[in-house]
Amino acid sequence: MQYGGLLRPVEAHALLQPMLYLKQVEVRPSSHGASSGGALLWSVRVSLRLSKACLGLDRLLTSVGFDFAELQTERPVTGLQEDWLEQVPGARTWSPSDPQLHSLTVSLRFGSVELDRVTVRFGLRTVTTSDSRILINGEPVLLLGVNRHESHPLGGIYLPHQQLIEDLKIIRELGANFVRGAHYSQDQRFLDLCDEFGVLVWEETMSWQPSFEDLQDPIFMSQQLQMLDETIDASVNHPSVIMWGFLNEGEATSPLVR
Repeated sequence: MQYGGLLRPVEAHALLQPMLYLKQVEVRPSSHGASSGGALLWSVRVSLRLSKACLGLDRLLTSVGFDFAELQTERPVTGLQEDWLEQVPGARTWSPSDPQLHSLTVSLRFGSVELDRVTVRFGLRTVTTSDSRILINGEPVLLLGVNRHESHPLGGIYLPHQQLIEDLKIIRELGANFVRGAHYSQDQRFLDLCDEFGVLVWEETMSWQPSFEDLQDPIFMSQQLQMLDETIDASVNHPSVIMWGFLNEGEATSPLVR
């Protein structure tokens, strides 16, 4: 039974210049009204983070293309973080009942030579609150969910891809639309499937039953915040993930902890 080692898929990428690469590609959607037919109109803010060696190099360019558009946008690299707004007419909205997905491909080039290429999948949706309600694309949604651990009698905490699919089928058969991933960053394969099934996700850092002493420990707290940052970085483009949390099962009876 597997309780250590490599539990999830790992990929190795060979780069033409190992110090010049795209560290992060983030797509943040925002809606701005509706068309005459009632469909939501969207724009996306594209954010790139580049490796430190890219700073100050002339002739570095990024090329950005969406799966629903023939044209590509080309921009010179001016810093280690690039951020701009793109209009995306004709793009489809993601929702739990209609989980439409899109992709964005970013290429980093030095002149005509491609140094790195990253493709991310994303969904166009907004998550807001009004009073005590959660709104997806401005519409209230009732969260009916389950708590899920990655544990199986045959593979321990290693779950094959087919088992992830079976878990989501069971969740859907229950009439649920929401899953709490306890208590660690979720397998990216599982989040990909949640995006496709339209199942909403609460993702957490790896922590449970922290004491008051833990919460006063600067090392413990800094590690929690670092894990939270890394979890968000890994999952930010998944439309199914609507919240992140940490410090599961704290001493809720303690006024100091609350």
